[in-house]
Amino acid sequence: MFIFILLVNIIFIFFTPIDLAFFPVLLLAIITVFFMSRSDKQKHGQIIIIQKEVPWWINIGSILGIIYGLSTYILIRYNIISNPLFKTDIIRFPIFVISIGIILNIHSLLSLKNMYSGKPTIYNKQQIITTGTYKLVRHPIYLSFILINFGSSLLPGRPFISFLLTCYTILWAIKRAELEEKLLIEINSQHYNKYKEEVPMLFPTPKSFFKYIKELFHG
Repeated sequence: MFIFILLVNIIFIFFTPIDLAFFPVLLLAIITVFFMSRSDKQKHGQIIIIQKEVPWWINIGSILGIIYGLSTYILIRYNIISNPLFKTDIIRFPIFVISIGIILNIHSLLSLKNMYSGKPTIYNKQQIITTGTYKLVRHPIYLSFILINFGSSLLPGRPFISFLLTCYTILWAIKRAELEEKLLIEINSQHYNKYKEEVPMLFPTPKSFFKYIKELFHG
């Protein structure tokens, strides 16, 4: 299914008029919000055993990134600010990077099933997920946010601000990942330490990338 989504995404972004190139990103963003809200609510009897609060200074970067991305799109889409480069092919690759981040996010949420939470959390029926995007990296949702902000930094307009947000997102992802991993090691140190040896934290290696691709094609 995700191979098909990726192919449709490529066709829309690279082989349609510029105005339509934004369409898959907007559609995928709506789907992501739906899955995140649905996954965070439907726990099917799960009981929280441990939940860590994330310091505000860690989360503020991701919030600023979302606000910045939405405001930039609205300002340009409705001609409140104008940038002629947004009507040229130069924006196709940044849009593609953003869409890859969103697709990765959706696939990760589906891989997690009802284990997703907006905060580092351990449930009574906690499982360590090692399939799907979790073969690629140990924290694919955080990688997806990095890709989205990195793609935004490649768009013409205010790349410096977007680049700073990308750097902040990497810091945010590392801190969040460290909090989560401490909890996961507590519940199953042997299994999780073995998983850590085999799969990178945030950025895929050639080995983990090909394992992920193999699973996509063969299940």
